Amino acid sequence: MNKEDFRVRRTKKSIKSAFMALMNEKAYAKISIKELTEKAVVNRNTFYLHYLDKDDLLDKIMSESLQKMVDSMQSNQIDQLSDLTYDVFYQLVHNQFRAVEEDLDFFRLVFEDDSIPYLQSKFANVIKNHMSGGYRFNDLPKLKQAYIEYLSSGIAGLIKFWLKNIDNFSSEDMTSIVIDIYSKDVLDVLRRLEDI
Repeated sequence: MNKEDFRVRRTKKSIKSAFMALMNEKAYAKISIKELTEKAVVNRNTFYLHYLDKDDLLDKIMSESLQKMVDSMQSNQIDQLSDLTYDVFYQLVHNQFRAVEEDLDFFRLVFEDDSIPYLQSKFANVIKNHMSGGYRFNDLPKLKQAYIEYLSSGIAGLIKFWLKNIDNFSSEDMTSIVIDIYSKDVLDVLRRLEDI
């Protein structure tokens, strides 16, 4: 990596860190470019060299984090769903929770800041599109869409729950919960709720 590439990466990292720190202090709508650049210790021209505005910055951070999550859901052990074994499914689900854990600040932002609600829908769409197996979700048969909607909403809901209760559950705990729910008959899961 040459010196210029290193400088660009360092500058972007500084801007991202400053942005995430400000997001923990105040709502997205109240963050100004002026305070962002001051916190990142970069001038405004440098910021605009890399981003159009703060929406563009947020979009790039979101795309990067969601891409890591998509990458975590890939497996070279299966070519089609019929190849999916319990062990591979466990690993895929665990990889997904680990990806969230590695980018915790961003995913907390997704689910906690109501001033940017489209983040949650974009997050859910990433999961839906991945489960669609390379096809556009809206082009799938309606019955398949219903199943994928149910599964992706469940995963997104569990991730949201986990982020609020992360001190009580490890990524392994959450993986086991997902596997337990999806590998058993739903009626069996509902009946077992009385014993938990």
